[in-house]
Amino acid sequence: MKYGLLFVLLLSFFCSPAQDVSGIWMGAINVGEGKSRVVVVIQKDSAAYRSFTEMPEFITIGRKVAFDAVEIDSNRVHLNLIHRIFIDGSIIDDSTIEARFRSHQPEFDEQFLLKKTNQYPNLNRPQTPQPPYNYESIDINYYDSITRLNYGGTLTVPKNLSSEIKYPAIVLLSGSEPDDRDNTFGAHKLFKVLADYLTNQGFAVLRTDDRGVGDTEGDFKNAAFNDLVEDAAAAVRFLKTRPEVDTTKIGLLGHSEGGLVAPALAAGDKTIRFLVLMAAPAIRYKEIIVQQLKNNKICGVNAATTDSTFLNNLAEGIMTSTAGYQSLSDYEPGATLAKLKIPVLALNGDKDLQVAAQQNIPVIESSLKKARNKNFKTLILKGLNHTFQTCIRCTYNEAPFLEQTISPEALNIIGEWLNKSVNKKK
Repeated sequence: MKYGLLFVLLLSFFCSPAQDVSGIWMGAINVGEGKSRVVVVIQKDSAAYRSFTEMPEFITIGRKVAFDAVEIDSNRVHLNLIHRIFIDGSIIDDSTIEARFRSHQPEFDEQFLLKKTNQYPNLNRPQTPQPPYNYESIDINYYDSITRLNYGGTLTVPKNLSSEIKYPAIVLLSGSEPDDRDNTFGAHKLFKVLADYLTNQGFAVLRTDDRGVGDTEGDFKNAAFNDLVEDAAAAVRFLKTRPEVDTTKIGLLGHSEGGLVAPALAAGDKTIRFLVLMAAPAIRYKEIIVQQLKNNKICGVNAATTDSTFLNNLAEGIMTSTAGYQSLSDYEPGATLAKLKIPVLALNGDKDLQVAAQQNIPVIESSLKKARNKNFKTLILKGLNHTFQTCIRCTYNEAPFLEQTISPEALNIIGEWLNKSVNKKK
C-alpha cells in the first residue's frame, strides 16, 4: 500500500552519436504536489549507450530503472520503457537536452529540459540516522530451510558490554510494495529511522529486504499472503539464533500490509509476545481498495466518481491482478485479531487516505475485545498521514516532498508503550 507511484517512475536519457553524452543529467517534471527531479545516468561501453533513471522524490526502493529500447538518429533520440512510456528529445548542446515525456499509464505529457551535472541531488531528510551509531549495526544474510530462501537485512543491537545481556527484539514488516530493508520512499528511510529509535530504547531490531529485493531471493510479484507470513516467520527463526536476543521477548512491528502479516503470524506462533500495528488494515482488502478509489488515489479514477457498482467492479479487477491480492480476497483480518491475547498497540493517522483510521481502528478494538485481550491500546493521531508524517495538504502525493520521515509523537508513543508493556518500565 505505500506510495505506489512506480507508474510515474519513468524518464529520459539522451545520447547522440555525434558527441559523447555520458554522465549525469537532471531535470524536473510536475508530479503530484510539486516538481519531482528526474535524474538520468548515461553510460557508454564499446557497443552502445546504456541508461537508467531515478526520481528521488518518488522512487520507492531506490532502484534504478533501465530503458528497454533506445533509438538514436543523428541528434534525436526515442526511448521506450515497458512499451508505455515514451521519451523523444533533441540534444541541444553538450550540457542541454530538450525532451518530451509521454506516458499512457497514467496519461502524462510534458516538455522539460535535462541539464548535465556532476553529482546526484540530495534531499533533506534530517531524521535519517548517520554513522557513527551509538549501537551495533550489522548487515546480515541468512538462509531459511523452510522457505528455502536467502534473506538480506540489517540487525541493530544496543552496545553490549557484557555477553550475558540479552535484549528484547522486534522484526519490522513492510507494506504491500516490494520494499528494501529501510522501507525507502521519496528518499525517506522509514524503517531505518524506526530501527534507530527502537534500538536506542533497548531493543534489538531486524529489518530485511522483501523477497526479490536487494539481497533477498524470491519473487515478490507472485508471492501470496502466506508467503509473506512465512518470510516474517523466517526472520523470527533467525532472531532466535542470535546470542544477543531474549527469545522470550520477540515481537513484530507491521506497517500497512505488514500490519496484516504480523497478527497472522502471531495467531499461529505463541513465541510472538507483542505487536505494534501502524496503519494496519482490519477490514477486508477489497473494502480498503474501494476507499482508496473514492479518494482518487489509484488508477486515475475521477474524484467525483462515487458510483458504488463501478467502484466495486474496479476493485474486483484489482483484487485479481496479483497473487498477493488474490490470496487476500477472502481474508478477514478481524477474525485473526480476535485470536490474540498478547499486548497490542495499534496506531493510525487521522489523515491516512490509504487505510482510514475511522474504518479500521474500531474493528481492531472490537476484535481484540472479542479475544478478551486485556493489554491493548489503540490511538488515532491527529494530522498524520499513512506513513505517520505530519502532513500539510495531507494528499496522497505529498508524502515524498515532506522533510519529516515520521512524527516524533508517534515514535514516543511506541517507545513508551513498549517500555511499559514489554520492558515493564513505569
